[in-house]
Amino acid sequence: MNGRCDAPISLVDELRRDRQGARPADADGQLVTLLAISTCAFSQARRTIQNVYLRRQPMKFVFRTLALTRYLTLRSQLKDLERAIGGLSLDQKRALFALAQKEFSNAAAAPVPHLYASENAERYSPWGNGTAIAQERMRSDNLPLKLRGIALWLAVTYHETKDLPYGEMQDMHRMVQRCIRLLRESLGNAGNTEINWGATKAA
Repeated sequence: MNGRCDAPISLVDELRRDRQGARPADADGQLVTLLAISTCAFSQARRTIQNVYLRRQPMKFVFRTLALTRYLTLRSQLKDLERAIGGLSLDQKRALFALAQKEFSNAAAAPVPHLYASENAERYSPWGNGTAIAQERMRSDNLPLKLRGIALWLAVTYHETKDLPYGEMQDMHRMVQRCIRLLRESLGNAGNTEINWGATKAA
């Protein structure tokens, strides 16, 4: 855009002519000039808004695609986690719940909770590799390491998916809350202790 508005200026040239000939119409001409300038400014503003909107659309698509891809990754990891929890005894679930309490508290106290336990993560990254680290641990045959991996995954994923505007990530957040709630309920009276969620509590 070059800042010019040729069409309204042509309009000025035409309308500033008096009906009797080529004599400029003073008052009417000034009004027409102001009208034409306003029309030009509006036209330019509209084009600017359209250009900004069109530039932003590809970025929205990129963010939306990244969110969907991340959701699919987390959903796959959640299936591994649910299988791991399903194979635990009651005593092991009690130990897991205690570890989850600790990991949620640690994540909530971290400078960037959703990057808790991530390696070399940038502060403003939408996610780190904390869940990948947790998944490797939960696949271990070493029971203490497996339990720590499950607890870490729940804590990191809870904070990563909290308050995001995308529907699938909100669904994932509710899945994490539900997983913790079911774990707590499976313990009976031993699961009455609340987890420090950081800001909200499980639904």
